[in-house]
Amino acid sequence: MNWLSTLADIGKIMGGVVAALTLFGTVTKWWKQGPGRRRTWTKSFRKLAPGVRPAYVEALFGEPAFESKVPVLSITPGQGSRLALTERVWLLAADGYLTTWGSESDVLAYSLTTTSRRFKPKVRIGSSPYSNGAAFSVQLGRTRLAQVAAGLGV
Repeated sequence: MNWLSTLADIGKIMGGVVAALTLFGTVTKWWKQGPGRRRTWTKSFRKLAPGVRPAYVEALFGEPAFESKVPVLSITPGQGSRLALTERVWLLAADGYLTTWGSESDVLAYSLTTTSRRFKPKVRIGSSPYSNGAAFSVQLGRTRLAQVAAGLGV
């Protein structure tokens, strides 16, 4: 009979662990979609760089809200050909937009636009964090273009 009470105690402990993990997962999901979404977007934006795959951007931000082919002229000397870039736009709730331009295999350029007073991420422009090149951090919605030029020594 003693082993039955021990088995019941183990069952209660396991039930408590499962309930705690479920609650933790629910709270984490709520935080990332609610109050903590701006921080999550800022961390994801810092992982972007020219040359990443569009699938990588989709893994960070989900499916784009808009996608279209944009015709552009080639700037390569001697070529007057037209290219087609794919423009993808992600709506970041009421806080802003992420736009990428690229081919089917890589992202050539990207931008982040803020439309909220609460979404003011700090973004590093210039060289990578581990190099000695000129770099400057801007805070969207706060930093002026003249400050960027002065900070980069342009």
